[in-house]
Formats: sequence, structure tokens, C-alpha cells
Amino acid sequence: MDAAFDKHYEVALEQQKLYKDKLADIEKKSEELEDDFYLYKKIPENVYIRLRTKLAKENADVMEVLSNLDVEGSNLKTYFQWGITLSTQLATRWDSSGVPVKEKLQKFVFPEGVIYNREKRAFLTSKVNMLFEPIAQLNSITGGDKEKQDGIKAVLSNWVGKAGFETGKQNPINLL
Repeated sequence: MDAAFDKHYEVALEQQKLYKDKLADIEKKSEELEDDFYLYKKIPENVYIRLRTKLAKENADVMEVLSNLDVEGSNLKTYFQWGITLSTQLATRWDSSGVPVKEKLQKFVFPEGVIYNREKRAFLTSKVNMLFEPIAQLNSITGGDKEKQDGIKAVLSNWVGKAGFETGKQNPINLL
């Protein structure tokens, strides 16, 4: 997963370089346009205003994209590595933590929250943190898996609970 992040980071750096080159090109065109209008009087004023407006809009668009691509100044790699470490410990942290920590973990994994559907008796989430999306995709069951020999049972074999004896009484505090 770290290699995938490095590849994504590399692509983001390439995109940033392309947009910086495009910004330099726009600035060069803008200077040439000003020279053509003010120094050489090659173009009429209405054409100059139209082209200057167009270049200003392009410049603003590129600047907006560049502001969203701040790859070099961000500590994204650090947070990514922290998130990967957390994802490997998520179940144990959830099990051993109190309610405030569980709320933070839930907000981290499901930024838009969790909704309970009473009719279907199921929890629904509209969005998963993008760090956990590849993990969810790895754990999904494809149509081909359902049609294999033994069907879905073979795919879900790792979902079988641990062997042992369960008592009828459970401590209500542990159910939280």
C-alpha cells in the first residue's frame, strides 16, 4: 500500500509540474499580449481586453488547481503511514477503548457518520475515509467468487467465529 501511495505521490508531483509549466506559459502569453497592445500597437483595444480576460481566467483556474495540489508542503505521507498503522490495529483499538475514542475512530473511518436503518436492521454509511477504501475493496466479494465451487461459503470461511463455549449471560458493559 505504501508503494501505491508513492506512485500516487509521484503522479501528483508530475501534475504539479505540468500546471506550473502551464502557469509560466500563461504569464508569457500575457506579457506578449501586453507588449503587442502597448508597445507595438498590433491589436485593437477590444481584442486586448477579451484576450486579457481569457488569460486571467485561465491563470485563476490553474492557480486554484495548484493550490489543491500542494504536495511538497503537505505532511500527507506522515498521515498516510499513521493511517496504515492505525488500520492494522483498528479492531483491537475499538475493542479496548472507551466511548470517546470509539467516537473518534468512527468519525475517522466514516467522516459523514453512520446511520441505522430500522427497517433493514442495518448500519449504513455514505462515505468511507479514502484511506480505507482500498481495504474495503480488498475485502469485497466479487460476482465470480459467489459462483465458484461451494459458492459464497468458501469466500466467507474466514468469517466463522472462534471455537469455544459461550455462556447465556453477557456483561452489558462489554456490549458497548
